[in-house]
Amino acid sequence: MRGPEQSGCGPTVVIVDCCTQVRASFHCCFPSLVVVGTFATVEELLDCGIQCDLVVLDISHDGAADGALSGPTAIEALIALGYRVCVFSAERRVLMLARCLAAGATGLVSKSDSLVAGEEAFLTVARGGIAIAAAMDEAWELVRRRGAPPRLTMRQLQVLHARARGESWQGLAARLGISAKTAYDRLECVRAKLTWFLQDAGLGPDASPADIEYALGLGPASSDLFLAQPGDFHRHRAAGVVACAELPSTVASPADDGAVFADRAGV
Repeated sequence: MRGPEQSGCGPTVVIVDCCTQVRASFHCCFPSLVVVGTFATVEELLDCGIQCDLVVLDISHDGAADGALSGPTAIEALIALGYRVCVFSAERRVLMLARCLAAGATGLVSKSDSLVAGEEAFLTVARGGIAIAAAMDEAWELVRRRGAPPRLTMRQLQVLHARARGESWQGLAARLGISAKTAYDRLECVRAKLTWFLQDAGLGPDASPADIEYALGLGPASSDLFLAQPGDFHRHRAAGVVACAELPSTVASPADDGAVFADRAGV
């Protein structure tokens, strides 16, 4: 989503951050950017349909807790409507950040970066470039090397979440109407899909379900969100949001070099 820069002014940005202080002080910290809107949630922005050169998005808000769009799912929703997205966060989980890049974010800016470095990065992304903070570079290299972290099926997520919370094989099998062996196979499928990604994140092949869930930035309420597709958010087009042809290619392009994006099949 583009809102053309006004003569003599910098790129227009919208801030989506659950922190009131960040929303209130952003324009003072980064004076080269023109803040045209601030929102606590992505839903507020989508309902408003405001145009801008860049959405600066914090991903630390746990959407799983209240059902709000957050993280990679929020990025996909924004990208689907033509927005450029730059993540602005203290997040350090490499797989979570890799998912954000795969979802279409073209910038990762750390809240611990200097104001000068942050402003330069925002300007770069707003004008169609890619900017990755040094502290988050590992995620960029991971996506370049391996492509996007595989998506999990709903059935796999159900088992992952249940085991992460200590539910017994017999209990979750009875609840899901499957055998304990089938449930076990689904979790093994998760580990198989993520083997190399988990290794890059410092987790072994026997990583616990809780460790896998945390590394990916998933929670029990985000099962459907992890599987959500951009088309699910088409209702927001009625607010006057129009996709922009100038949107740069997403970081998903490393797949052109042989990286295989996740299939949606599986046990």
